[in-house]
Amino acid sequence: MHSHHSHHIRFLLHALGFLLILALLSSCIKETFDPDSLDTSFRFSPGVAAPIGYFRYQMDELLDTANSTQFSTDDDGFMNLVYRELLESGTASDLIKIQDFEYTTGFENNLDIPIDLSVIPHSFTFSDTLWIPITIGIAGDARIDSVIGATMDLTVDFATHFNLVGEVCVESHNIFDPQGSIFSICRDINDPTSIINLVDYTLRLTDTPADRSLIEVVYTIKLNPSSGIIQPGDPVVDFTVGLSAIEYDVIYGYFGQFSLNLPPVNIPLDLYNPIYEGSFYFEGAELRLIFSNSFGIPVEMTINEFGAIGRNGQFTAITGGNLPASGVPTVLGYPGLLEIGNTKVDSFILTTENSNLFTALETGPSELRLDVDGRVNPLGTEYNFVVDSSKYDVLLELFLPLNGYADNLVVRDTLDFVFNDFYDRPPEEIKRMILRLNITNGFPLNMKVQAYYFDGNDVLLDSLFHDPGDPASYIPAATDNNNDGKVEPLKLAPVEVELSRQQIDNISSSIYMVVYYTLTTPGADQKPPENVQFYMEYFFEVFIGAIAELDVNSTDY
Repeated sequence: MHSHHSHHIRFLLHALGFLLILALLSSCIKETFDPDSLDTSFRFSPGVAAPIGYFRYQMDELLDTANSTQFSTDDDGFMNLVYRELLESGTASDLIKIQDFEYTTGFENNLDIPIDLSVIPHSFTFSDTLWIPITIGIAGDARIDSVIGATMDLTVDFATHFNLVGEVCVESHNIFDPQGSIFSICRDINDPTSIINLVDYTLRLTDTPADRSLIEVVYTIKLNPSSGIIQPGDPVVDFTVGLSAIEYDVIYGYFGQFSLNLPPVNIPLDLYNPIYEGSFYFEGAELRLIFSNSFGIPVEMTINEFGAIGRNGQFTAITGGNLPASGVPTVLGYPGLLEIGNTKVDSFILTTENSNLFTALETGPSELRLDVDGRVNPLGTEYNFVVDSSKYDVLLELFLPLNGYADNLVVRDTLDFVFNDFYDRPPEEIKRMILRLNITNGFPLNMKVQAYYFDGNDVLLDSLFHDPGDPASYIPAATDNNNDGKVEPLKLAPVEVELSRQQIDNISSSIYMVVYYTLTTPGADQKPPENVQFYMEYFFEVFIGAIAELDVNSTDY
């Protein structure tokens, strides 16, 4: 009888105690239960006493399981919370690509009489010129002046229906090998298609108003007496030249003037999601908008909207600091021709001192919103360059040192609490029940807890504490007793939370519970408020047990 009896009660008490404490702690580390640490000296008679569990929440354990970009610590263990969001990023390899090109031409017998290839003069020579455009896929007046360190495939192909004897030569005064010599190659006219891999070449393109960004390629055919008759109008040879798989070290030129269509960005702030009322004031809070750029291209930025969306859904514009005003264009930094390989950084830093950041954070923002426009080469006359490693980043950082104060900060959480899942016997079998909690608070936070139970129709059934001043609902903050700047853990006397017979009946149809935690730091009511700091060794520890008086029919077990 006793084992079944204890089984039902244990599940019910686990529900009450676990949910209450788990909600309070948000993220707990469950350890092995030590019954010697739980004071259950008080007994009902008759009744049962059952240990439920042990929970510990410690800052450094949370740090170990958190994303490394969200937390940092100083040498003394002081903690900082950092939100980082890469809003936009691009690399030269993705954005600036030299387009592949292939061109085919040829010549035919344009005489009115057949040509007998066997009687043509020895080493009969004729030439033609092709112009290969080098583009980077940007419309308008963009141009390329030169490409340094080019690696590419040059395709040279001759096709003919005749048995020709001779050679073909290809030469370009716009393509230079690593030693500075112009590119030139000759091959037998009957060789198959040649794909020549050029490594570390330089392209110097034409730059005249009529001919820009072109490579001149001259091909020369030297024919010896061959066999065959070419009728009037018949093609003699087709010549194909192409460039493909072009990579580069540096490109110089003018990349055109155009707008950057950047969609608005919303950055979630999970920290504020559970906050129902109030806020935490972070001393030394900073909001940083950082633009870094190693493209040799000027970009003009215009901020259309920047601010916080509060818990009430209202938008609060963030202004001040060195942030450009809304609608005012600003040209971001970029490296000059003597700074190739360097990165220029523009940092717009807003603090609670130089901006309205305090007001924005007081709204308990659920997200930050940024909407910007960009324009490349705003003056239209700049000389541009890009290296293969060029990149740009737009980074937003919210830096929150865990140093500040909270005054009646209310955190709300909703938790499943289906009574029948934990106790499937008639609730009237439970005459009286007490939760026994042994608590050690190592945080500089005064905590007041209240929970409300609801049924499936969202009807309020009852609350955990009927008396708002019930001492069991209040957990005092740890204090600094030796003036070293850190609080010492405060071990409280055992806390008892009794559920009356009426409360048990009321919550027997519960489906969920809503828990409110009111947090206040010591000294928050002073003028000015006193700040507290949070260190990685701070912890909150609870041993949970339960004592119950039952009225059951033993024949049912």
